[in-house]
Amino acid sequence: MFVNKLIKFGDENNLSEGHYAPIGCTTTETHLFLTQRADGIMGLANNDYNFVSLMYKVGAIKENIFGLCLAQIGGYFSIGEINTTYHKEKINYVKMEWSSIFYTIEMKNIFINDIKIDSFTKKKYQIIIDSGTTISYFPTEVFNEIVDKVKSICNSYENKNACGKIEIDKDLGPCFIFENKEHMKEGVLNYWPNFSFILGNNYKFKWTPEQYVFNESNKRRTRACMGFNYQRGKFTMGSTWMIGHEIIFDVKNKKIGFAEAYCDKTYNNKSMDDMGIEHGYPEKNISIIEKFNLIDFFINENLIGIYIVITIILFIVFVYLIIILVKLSNYNAQEQSLIPIRYDVNDVQQNEKNNKEISLVNLNSEGKEEDLIHSKYTKIST
Repeated sequence: MFVNKLIKFGDENNLSEGHYAPIGCTTTETHLFLTQRADGIMGLANNDYNFVSLMYKVGAIKENIFGLCLAQIGGYFSIGEINTTYHKEKINYVKMEWSSIFYTIEMKNIFINDIKIDSFTKKKYQIIIDSGTTISYFPTEVFNEIVDKVKSICNSYENKNACGKIEIDKDLGPCFIFENKEHMKEGVLNYWPNFSFILGNNYKFKWTPEQYVFNESNKRRTRACMGFNYQRGKFTMGSTWMIGHEIIFDVKNKKIGFAEAYCDKTYNNKSMDDMGIEHGYPEKNISIIEKFNLIDFFINENLIGIYIVITIILFIVFVYLIIILVKLSNYNAQEQSLIPIRYDVNDVQQNEKNNKEISLVNLNSEGKEEDLIHSKYTKIST
């Protein structure tokens, strides 16, 4: 279902005139997004009907182009033209590969601390860039090789526990268990590897721990995850991969640009508190294609009290319903034991005068009268 809404750009102190555009309405919520400040998702698929293309057609923006610059917390969205003020380098463009609705480019290789991934010698890969996916997904064979090389790097340190104790989370990919928060900060900043992705025009896209790490700690354990997992056969680069860069989607010219950038004012500060590792992402968003871990959701210790209250209420309601059903059952049994009786008042009065016997009759299921009892009439009050 679509509705036309007035869309304005800018901040609250400097809003544009605004233009109407069709916006899709949500008819069902499945609670995949547990908490969030935003109240919707803006569709930016690679077609002529996305929000930016429609704004370009009605003359609301200069060019059919937009940019996303994501930080650990916050970021900015450019539309119609790109402001390079916060860029650390010139924009490097890579041509888009053909795709029906996705933004797809070629990836030539991956390096981990300058160690080359061998999987790319056997096969060419394309990557889908999708901000609607929270973490990134690598083909299974690439994922396994990366994990092996990360383990090898961590085991090369004199302190074998410097990186933390690795485990593979089925939903979040490689994560590391730490003794405490201080151990986590030191391990991530000083020992976790840097990634370099070699894109189609040989541009080296840098991915550092400050960008890909996110905190998955709770009261029971201190844990940080690397922001990628595996899937069959393809790359999907999600929002964790995009952090710290402005990625420019030039739809008209069929190319995608990359530039390291200061995506929010706290990003260039190396403090782990500012980077989000102390508290993790402000929200734990489950992406469109991620699996929703229902078990983890229900064992969330922050919701235990609510679950107990709900359980007690449901138990009380259950008991109350049982009591009502038992009472209804007894009532129906008594009602079925009663025999409907029909008599004629005139006959009773006449028989009273004549002091005759009267018959009480019952109507059977076919509507015919059946004698029940014969008795000497004494008195029937009406």
